[in-house]
Amino acid sequence: MTCAVTMKMALCNRRTLLARVAEIATGTCHVVAVRLENYDFLADQIGRDAALTLLNELAGRLCHAPGDPGSVVGRIGDAEFALIMWAVPRDAAYQRACWTVAALRRPVTTDRGMLNVRASAGMTSGAAADVAELLVAAEQVMWRAIRRGQDRLVSYHTGPAYGRALDRDLVDARMSIAYEPIVDLTTGSIVMMQSVPRILYSRHDVLVADEYIYQLVTNQDGLEALARKVLTRSLSAAVTWREALPHVALVVPVPARALTPRFVDGLRDLLRNHAVAGSSLVLELAQPTGLPGRDVTDLLRQYGVRLLLGSYGSIQGSIQTLNAATWSFLRLDPAYALDAGWRPAQAVIRAAADLAFDLDLAVIAPGITVEEERHELARLGCALGGGPLFGGEMFPSQVRNHASLWQPTALHDGAQIVRLHRTRWTTRPRRAVWQRHDG
Repeated sequence: MTCAVTMKMALCNRRTLLARVAEIATGTCHVVAVRLENYDFLADQIGRDAALTLLNELAGRLCHAPGDPGSVVGRIGDAEFALIMWAVPRDAAYQRACWTVAALRRPVTTDRGMLNVRASAGMTSGAAADVAELLVAAEQVMWRAIRRGQDRLVSYHTGPAYGRALDRDLVDARMSIAYEPIVDLTTGSIVMMQSVPRILYSRHDVLVADEYIYQLVTNQDGLEALARKVLTRSLSAAVTWREALPHVALVVPVPARALTPRFVDGLRDLLRNHAVAGSSLVLELAQPTGLPGRDVTDLLRQYGVRLLLGSYGSIQGSIQTLNAATWSFLRLDPAYALDAGWRPAQAVIRAAADLAFDLDLAVIAPGITVEEERHELARLGCALGGGPLFGGEMFPSQVRNHASLWQPTALHDGAQIVRLHRTRWTTRPRRAVWQRHDG
């Protein structure tokens, strides 16, 4: 069996796993997708180091479970694995899959005591040449079993197609909306509200509607329907706090691939139905792939809708992305705020601020926890910021109370934010927004 386990989780990723199977597998393949349903919850409670120990123990069990050379194991998600078998009868493969998941459910001994992980799996069988489609199908079988609350070790379905597409499941699933204030770092005033949509996909999983979800939706109609649902719910929920914050813009994350002329036409109708000015809406695209064409971004500009480039500085191509559309805001990757705070990323932040100055963008720093970080980020050139210091995520009903109790404090130590020579803050009836002026 091909597998390697170390403290750094040296397992095949999805691409390597599929390539390996394509090289050596023959005949019928049996593909099993396994998810550790409560791993994220456990990781939050026991800490990162203990969670890594737990994950390595489970990965070791997974690797040694089949015990023959006609199988391979990979890690295809944060808490999701795949086991692929061939040259074995279907009944025997299903039995091995059940035994493997049962092994994952056995308690793991850690320094926090005995911990149990709830693991569930989906399984499909088909030709080795179709292994990529089989893996997607196995994941769909797994997710549907989890969503229905079926406490089965392995849910089995033959063939690469199973029921409805993922995009329909996501569109039809319940969705919750939270908001996070974004403030002017100099004055402390709330200037934008970040929508944080979450999909209640099953009784065990709440999925943030972000690029990690959007990347799995390949159907264009489904992708646009999902983005439209996120926008509609965000605009509807904002009604609860709009009266208390009439001048605050709304930031909504949407997949870049959903921004088509058809979608933008629908967006105009949404704004009209919710009596929201286009200049009060900001669409966030997190390090997007498949960026919309200039015709689409120009149409958004005509409506007054602005674009925010999220997760700037991540491993994807930020520089190329900056040149692909007309942006108004740039949000730094939240990874820079982890562990030692923002200090190790000072050079990156300063470079981003200098670049933003040349491009007339406002830099947003997320994850600010203390006043010292606010002062330092403002000094480095960040105009806006969010995070626990300013209230963090909250339900729509909490935003109104937060707005009434919020007492902004200005910086008085001489910190100077880089001021944009063609972007200024303007106040208009019912809104106050960072407005771009090309003159």
